[in-house]
Amino acid sequence: MEDDFNQEGFENDPEDLIEHYESMIKHGDSFYFDVDDFEQIVDHYMFINHIGKGINAVNYAFKIHPYAHSLHIKKAQLLLKNKNPKRAMAVLDEIEMFESSNTEFHLTKGHAKLLMGQIEAARKDYSIALSHIVDDDEKVDFLHLIAQNLQFSDHYPIAAEYLKEALQLSPGNLIVLYDLGYTYDMMGESRKSLACFTEYIKEDPFADHVWYYIGKIYKKEGEITKAINAYEYAIAINPDFSDAFFELARLFETNNQFKEALQHYEEFIELENDSVDVLIPKGNCQIALDQLNQAIKTFRKVLKIDAYHAEAHYLIAISFYKMGKLEEATFYSKQAIVMDDENHEYWALNGKINTRLNRRKESINAYVIATKLKPLFLSYWIFLTDELIKDHQFFRAKDELKQALKYHKNSPVLIFRMSAVMYKTENTNQAAQYFKKGLGIKSSQQKEFFKIVPEAKKERQIINLLNKNIKKD
Repeated sequence: MEDDFNQEGFENDPEDLIEHYESMIKHGDSFYFDVDDFEQIVDHYMFINHIGKGINAVNYAFKIHPYAHSLHIKKAQLLLKNKNPKRAMAVLDEIEMFESSNTEFHLTKGHAKLLMGQIEAARKDYSIALSHIVDDDEKVDFLHLIAQNLQFSDHYPIAAEYLKEALQLSPGNLIVLYDLGYTYDMMGESRKSLACFTEYIKEDPFADHVWYYIGKIYKKEGEITKAINAYEYAIAINPDFSDAFFELARLFETNNQFKEALQHYEEFIELENDSVDVLIPKGNCQIALDQLNQAIKTFRKVLKIDAYHAEAHYLIAISFYKMGKLEEATFYSKQAIVMDDENHEYWALNGKINTRLNRRKESINAYVIATKLKPLFLSYWIFLTDELIKDHQFFRAKDELKQALKYHKNSPVLIFRMSAVMYKTENTNQAAQYFKKGLGIKSSQQKEFFKIVPEAKKERQIINLLNKNIKKD
């Protein structure tokens, strides 16, 4: 049987080689594979990321070829794929005296040191590896491989050095040019990144993925029109480029062009089917376009995918609220809160709905929680004190305004409201002090005071303060 296997020759048929090896393991047979065969088997398992199977294969190989140094290097590479650089180094140390001029040995050793955070030591091994390469094309491949490993380790500036060296040896190499553009982007060097991708487009103007990346960079730089043009080029080249439709839709949505955004979200869905990530923004566009019934249908599709999606419940509640269907809005608002009771927006909406329904107790409770969750949102304090003042809870309003002013000490609305509730709780001197402070910040907001205490227009201290302010102006 061994002779039959050797005669078949698997050099040019790696699929047969893998199938034969796996059949042997499965049935407990014993066949001979040479070192090259095992290297192909291990490379296959590394490529499909089956590291455990790769380790088993190389350990089996050592039983037949215990002194094959290339298999030691393969084992080290497997260990590196498994994020175990120390064990990889131990394997490489066993063969170092025999492989001092082996390019792949030093490259693998450099990767191990890179994963261990020894960047300068890694670069020394990379230099040794590259010094043994004579062929320029091979050197370009190794420079590119080194750069990719540096990218994976977030060493983008150093990766850029190797990529630039590769481009010097192979000008116009599109794979290297693309990676250099990507690297510059990750470094925050948008202009250099664009220069690389522009150079790429000159060589291959129909590279849809490059136009897509150009769009992302322009979007990041705030050059919206150029970003839109780039995404549209990508789609013109490849009408099935779903990601370009999605990014274009997001761009239009950000730019408040909701009709165009909705169109592109729908085109994305035609290509990729429904998903939460696209249905939510699609529904938001429908809300913005006042297509409320359609928005509700869209968000209900989300709930079919994820019945406990809090944001979908919240957005349905918003839609019903805008339609004036307050009981339905209440139901979905409560559902959103049940699923996420720490979201301040959910509580604020619940407060608004209950305000419209004249359920003051419930609205006050909702706004209290919203202010606790997000005290820096001035509007929440305004909503809360609105309800308390309407309910004539002036002492409680005073307490809440004291808390609010800790976060918004110069808010004229809050200051004039505090003046008003002080007046209502018969603290006229303090009312006058707050009124004076409010005038000094923004006198036009005094309407907040008189809206609550119109009777104070006859109050002497208030009249005097107003007269002084008029003379001052």
